[in-house]
Amino acid sequence: MEKTRISLGKRVAGDLYVHICAMSQLPRSWRERAEHIASAAETIPERDFNVIKFDENTGIVLSLLSYQDFDDSPFPELVTSWFVLADGSIRKRHFGRNGNPPILHRKELLLPPDHPRWREFAQLTEALEARGLFSEPTKIGYKKQWQQRLEAASVRVNGHIVETATPTETTVDNDVDKIKRHRTAITRYGFSTPMRALVRHGFLDGSRSVFDYGCGKGDDLRLLEANGVPAAGWDPYFQPDSPKTPSDIVNIGFVLNVIENPNERANALQDAFSLSRTALSVAVIPAGKVQYRGELCGDGVLTRRGTFQKFYTQEEMRDYLLSVLDVEPIAVAPGIFFVFKDKVEEQRFLESRYSSCGCVRRLIGNLPKPSAEERLHAFHEANRELLEAASSVFCSCLSAPSQVTLV
Repeated sequence: MEKTRISLGKRVAGDLYVHICAMSQLPRSWRERAEHIASAAETIPERDFNVIKFDENTGIVLSLLSYQDFDDSPFPELVTSWFVLADGSIRKRHFGRNGNPPILHRKELLLPPDHPRWREFAQLTEALEARGLFSEPTKIGYKKQWQQRLEAASVRVNGHIVETATPTETTVDNDVDKIKRHRTAITRYGFSTPMRALVRHGFLDGSRSVFDYGCGKGDDLRLLEANGVPAAGWDPYFQPDSPKTPSDIVNIGFVLNVIENPNERANALQDAFSLSRTALSVAVIPAGKVQYRGELCGDGVLTRRGTFQKFYTQEEMRDYLLSVLDVEPIAVAPGIFFVFKDKVEEQRFLESRYSSCGCVRRLIGNLPKPSAEERLHAFHEANRELLEAASSVFCSCLSAPSQVTLV
C-alpha cells in the first residue's frame, strides 16, 4: 500500500476527512478510488455527498459523508453516510433521527487554503480554542453535547461569530436522584460474558494489555491477572481513583445499558474507544433476555432496586455503535460487539472467522445426502403414531354407514 503525506484535510485517529472541492489536490490514485466508490454505489445520487473519509496511510476510501449546510452552518450536521465495508460493499446510514447527529468542527481543515471562506471558518475555530471549548474533543462530537458545552461556557455562535450569552437555567430530572448505578455490579466467580468472548477469539492470550472500563467490583481483573494477562480497570463507584489507561483491548461490558443519560452514555462509549489501541469490546443486555419490572424512565426502565436498564435489539445496538463511533461494529454474540481501532487486526479477525465458517460449511457439505426413499422412511418413523391414528380414523369413516338427515 502507498503511503503519501497529504498537506490538507482533517485528521482523526488515522483517518483523513477532505471536502470534495479539495479533491484536485489529492494524489491521482486517491481520486480514482473515490470516483470508483461513488460510481459503484448506485444508491448515491450525484453530488449527494460533500466529504470523503480516507485511511490516511493508504488512501483507501472508508466513507462518503453528507453534511447539511456545510458552508452556512458553523457546525454542519451529518445527515447521511455511506460506509465502505471490508468486502467492498456499501452500507447507507441516516443520522439525526434521535435529534442528536454527529457534527463537524474545524471545517476549514477540510478545505483548500484558497477557499473564499477559509479565513472566516478559521477565525471561528481560533475564537473557540481561545475559550478552551475544544478540550476533550471526544466529548463534543454530537449536537446535544456541543450545545451543552456552549451553554455551560455562556457562549453563543451567531453565524460564524462567537458571542457571550446569558447563562440558561438547567432542569434536573428528579428520577436521576433515585438511580443507584452501583447496584448493578455483581460478584463473579468466573469471567463475564464479554470476557469469555474475548477469550474465545484469542484476545486474552497474554500478548495484549486489557483495560476494563466500568470494572465494577473488579472480579474480571483478578481473573485476568491470575491468568497472566496484563490488566487494569476503572469504575466511577468502586475504583474512581484508578487511572484510565490506554490498552490494546478495552472492554466496556454491561455499562451502557445502566446509564440513564443518553449524552453521558455516548460520552462513555467514545471515552472507552479512545483508550483502545486494537479493539473495543462492547456488551449490553439484549432486549427480551431479561425482564425488569419498574417504571419508564427516559429510554429505559427504572427498576424496583433503583437501577436503570436500557435494552437493545441486535440491530439497534449495531446502529448505535456505528452512529457514535463512526466505525462498523462486528457482532460476535447476542448483545456483544467488537469495534476495531486497528484495521489490520480487523482484517485478520474477519479472515480467521470466515475461514472457520468455511471449514464448518465444508464439513456439512461433505456429509452424505439421504435418498428420497430414506427421507420418506425417516419421516414415517418420526411421525408413526400420528400417521397410524389418522389412518384408523380414515378407515372407520369409510366402513361406517352414511347418515342422511331429511328436512
